[in-house]
Amino acid sequence: NSPHTIDVVYTTEEILRVMQQCGVEVTEKNIAEGKIGSAFHDTVQNWKAETSQDGAFKKIIRKRAIGDNERASAELARNFMERINREAGIAVFDEESIGRVEEGIMSTVPGWDPEKKTVNQPNLKEISSFVARALALADLSTAGIKGYIKFGPGGDALFREENLDIKEALQEPEKIIPEQKEYFRGRMIAWSKSQPLFAEGRKSLLEKEIGVLPEGAKGGLRRLFGKFDDSIDGARAKVAEREKMPFEELARDMGYRFKQ
Repeated sequence: NSPHTIDVVYTTEEILRVMQQCGVEVTEKNIAEGKIGSAFHDTVQNWKAETSQDGAFKKIIRKRAIGDNERASAELARNFMERINREAGIAVFDEESIGRVEEGIMSTVPGWDPEKKTVNQPNLKEISSFVARALALADLSTAGIKGYIKFGPGGDALFREENLDIKEALQEPEKIIPEQKEYFRGRMIAWSKSQPLFAEGRKSLLEKEIGVLPEGAKGGLRRLFGKFDDSIDGARAKVAEREKMPFEELARDMGYRFKQ
C-alpha cells in the first residue's frame, strides 16, 4: 500500500545517506535514482486467488505474480524517465541512471530461505549497484529499522491481505461455524509464530547483504538496523498473548474489523 511505498522511499534515501557519510561514493544523482526506484517498485500488483483443499476446508490465498510484477513496475519507471527526457528535450536521465533504477526494482523480487525461514532477495548480488542494494534493504527493513511497533502491525496487515478466505468469511461472522473458527485460529497462530523467525532470519542475512561494503558503511548500517531484537522480542511476546485468545479476540488483535 502507499504507506509501505512512502516508507521505502524515505528508507532508501536514509540508507544511501549512511553509505555516503561513511565514505561510499554515493552521489546525489544516485539518491534520486533510489527514490524513483522506490516510488515505482510496487506499482504493479497483479495477483490471482489460489484455492486449495486444506483438510475439511478450502483455503484461498492471494498469489502475487512475483517477478512479473517487478518487471512491469520497472518498465513503468523506465517509461516515466524517458517521458521526462522527451519533455525536457535533454537526457535528464541517461541510460545508466535508468538501468540502475530498473536494477533496483528487480532487486526487490522476493525469494524464500527455508533454512532461515525468512524472505531473501536472490537478485541482490555482490556486483549490484549501491542504489539496488539500498532499495532491496529498504524494502525489507521494517524489523531492523522500525522495531516491533511497525513490524508487528505490518505482519498482521500482510496476513489479512493474503488470506482471502478469512477476509471473506469475516464479512458475515455469524455464519462461521466453530470448526472453521478453530481452523482460522490455527492459521493465525501459525502466522504469528512465524514472525519472530522472520525477523531473526532477516537479522542473520544483514551481514551477507552488506558484506561487500567498506567497514565504515557496514558499521553505519548495523547501527541503522539496530531494532531487530526489539522486533524479535515483541513478536515472541505477542505469540504468548495470542495463544490464549479465543478466535474473535485474536481476529480483532490481528486487525480484523467485523460485527459482533
